[in-house]
Amino acid sequence: MAQKTIRFDYFYPTLDDEQRPLYNLDPILQELREKELPERIITHGNHTRIRLSKIEHYTNYHPNELHPPINFPIWKLIFTKLREDVPGITQVDSLEVNPLDLEPDEYVAEDTVALFDPQKNILIIQRNKTGAAPTAVRKLFLNACRSNFDDLDQMLFCPIIANTAQNQARSLNYLHKIIFRIVDTQSDYVQQATAGDPSISQLLSSLNNFSPMGSSMTAEVHLKMPGREVTRTLKERLVRSLTERFFPLIENDCITKLSLSGRVDEDSQVEDVDFVCDFKREFIEFQLDRTRFIAPTTIFDKILDRYLGHRHQLPDFPPAV
Repeated sequence: MAQKTIRFDYFYPTLDDEQRPLYNLDPILQELREKELPERIITHGNHTRIRLSKIEHYTNYHPNELHPPINFPIWKLIFTKLREDVPGITQVDSLEVNPLDLEPDEYVAEDTVALFDPQKNILIIQRNKTGAAPTAVRKLFLNACRSNFDDLDQMLFCPIIANTAQNQARSLNYLHKIIFRIVDTQSDYVQQATAGDPSISQLLSSLNNFSPMGSSMTAEVHLKMPGREVTRTLKERLVRSLTERFFPLIENDCITKLSLSGRVDEDSQVEDVDFVCDFKREFIEFQLDRTRFIAPTTIFDKILDRYLGHRHQLPDFPPAV
């Protein structure tokens, strides 16, 4: 029996300003729960429809008889991507591939599970390659509720960072090398995220000159620091630029590698700092049965169980703005 690994990323809903105050999703979710299904559908990306299929609020969630009831409020969200493409069907001993026979109003469904804990102000989103990305979830919230919430346009999903890598990077007084890998240097999201930093945007513009006929390109860049010593002012600016410009790209899988190497002092060993591994995320294994799909409720209960194992280690926050 095959296995499938499902990834979950952790976010704080925040406002987009320097202080990054927490944003209270509770009123948004309350309003979404009252809306009819047609009002919870958006078109995202390449004309793909995504809907909020289920939204449930629990104050005493009881997953099963083996698990004690959960005595804090929790939101369960299930988003469904209605795929426009149709997969083929074949047999082991046959070369013939036929399209899946669907009715005109039927679609292949890809579910994405999310969990929101209003007491901790933590949003956990399942990450599928073919599911609903965090950008699509945010867009659905905006489209459905923008008219009643003036500041919703400034709401972001800020990835939760352990800060281990940032602290380690700041302790390195001698920087040697920075490596980053961008999956699509010409994507609109990459261009927007790096537009505020002339050095990075100019570098990407130069890389795009090597792309044949304007097609998308994956680029891995190695930047070696000149000389042995980098001043603290330059180092702080460099680390801040990396975190501010590149972290959103990691969250959207536009950057798959971001590392920095250096030394604490001249006599110490070279240390490698991996920023990608600093994101708060979970990986859960599921056994696949080809006769049925993994039910979204099963996925939700699994991530909730994993989350409860370390929820007490995450800080409590005052009521969000």
